[in-house]
Amino acid sequence: MSDTPEPLLPPAAPPAAPPAAPPAAPPAAPHPTPTQSESEPKVGVVTSADERDGVLVVGLTGDVTLDVSPQLRQGLLTLVEEHPHMAFVLDVTDVGFLSSSGIAVLVEVHKRLDKAACRVALAAPSQRVRRLLEIVKLDKLFCMYETVDEAVRGRGDGHEG
Repeated sequence: MSDTPEPLLPPAAPPAAPPAAPPAAPPAAPHPTPTQSESEPKVGVVTSADERDGVLVVGLTGDVTLDVSPQLRQGLLTLVEEHPHMAFVLDVTDVGFLSSSGIAVLVEVHKRLDKAACRVALAAPSQRVRRLLEIVKLDKLFCMYETVDEAVRGRGDGHEG
């Protein structure tokens, strides 16, 4: 017999390999690039300016946001410079949204025209735009009419049509 005692435990097994990583997920499919009409609303711009019965009818369209307010401001102030003694009717039929910066542009146009004793009226505001102007009490500053024809007949005289 040998003088070396036998180990009580069997020899340790070699360390096991780390568990295999789960298979890698396939790369995500790239997101389709939305078209402009899907990703961005229409921008607020001056689309027309026509004189009717001594009133300048200015068509606006789209969403008047912070990004487009400078463009709208420039367009409207240019018209004010070209027609400094005319009442303005802003046809907002196709304006879906009016941000605070858009409101500021309208107030600035009003102030410029008011110095010449002219008025600014809004024609055909959506319920959303009308409600916003009422909330901030600007329905007292701007005459609002249901149609462009009513606004032209009213000539921004301070009475709602």
